[in-house]
Amino acid sequence: MPRYFSLPEARALLPQVRPILQELQALKRRLDEQQRAAAQLYWKVRSNGHDLEQQARAVRAATAGLLEQIRAGAARLEAMGVELKDLDIGLVDFRARRRGREVYLCYRVDEDDIRYWHELDAGYAGRRPLTPEDEQELG
Repeated sequence: MPRYFSLPEARALLPQVRPILQELQALKRRLDEQQRAAAQLYWKVRSNGHDLEQQARAVRAATAGLLEQIRAGAARLEAMGVELKDLDIGLVDFRARRRGREVYLCYRVDEDDIRYWHELDAGYAGRRPLTPEDEQELG
C-alpha cells in the first residue's frame, strides 16, 4: 500500500532524503567507474590470461559491495515511502493526491524544494510547476 504525502510532509522529509540521494549518487558514480574498469579488465583477461584474474576478482567484489550499498540506501528511501526514480539525476517522487487523483510530487536533489508534480504515468518529462492552488490543496 503506497504512502500518500501532503506537501508539507514531503517537504519535511527533504533534510533526510537529500543526504541519502547525495550518498547514493556518489556510490553510483563509483559503481559506474568500477563497471568501466571491469569491462576493460574483461578484455585484458581474455587476451592476457591468468595474470589479471586476481585484479578482476577485486573489481567484481568492489562492484558487488557498491551495489549492496546502493540497494540499502534505496531501501531506506522506500521505507520512508519515497520512490527513487533516477539515481543519476537524483530524482525521487512522493505519492500524493491532487484534485482527487493520485499524482507524484517530484523532487531532484539539486533543487532546494519540491516545486513540481506530475501524473503517475507522465514521468519526469511531464513535470508541471505547483500552483498556489496546488500548494493549498496539497497542504
